[in-house]
Amino acid sequence: MEEEYTKDALSFQERQDARLLRSKPVAEEFFAWAKAEEMTNPVPKTMYGAALGYALNQKSWLVNVFLDGRLELSKNRAERAVRPFAIGRKNWLFCNTPAGADASAAVYSIVETACVNESPLHAAGFLLRPGPPQFVAYLGM
Repeated sequence: MEEEYTKDALSFQERQDARLLRSKPVAEEFFAWAKAEEMTNPVPKTMYGAALGYALNQKSWLVNVFLDGRLELSKNRAERAVRPFAIGRKNWLFCNTPAGADASAAVYSIVETACVNESPLHAAGFLLRPGPPQFVAYLGM
């Protein structure tokens, strides 16, 4: 269903309405089944029981997707954002000091946030501007 919503280029409100109409009943049916299954077959030590318990424990988080059409059911965007960081991890072994590593992490965080918000020029201006004296002293600049 989510692929259809994306393919049809639904607005956030249209996506939320479609989820409430089509996806929410499926989710409710699944969680009702999982709860009934857990009650009739209480075997939490098995892989099946653990999977049922996990699904039921995640319900409060999973149903949030029905509250706002902007929320995604996929973690792909987050994984793509973290990928450059994971790839560059070896490069950051050579930051020389913990303060240098902190500075690298701060810069990386600002740049990635700017890219997500589609405002990299604003971030560049922020990074090139001198910071407060306490922050500059903390970073050892």
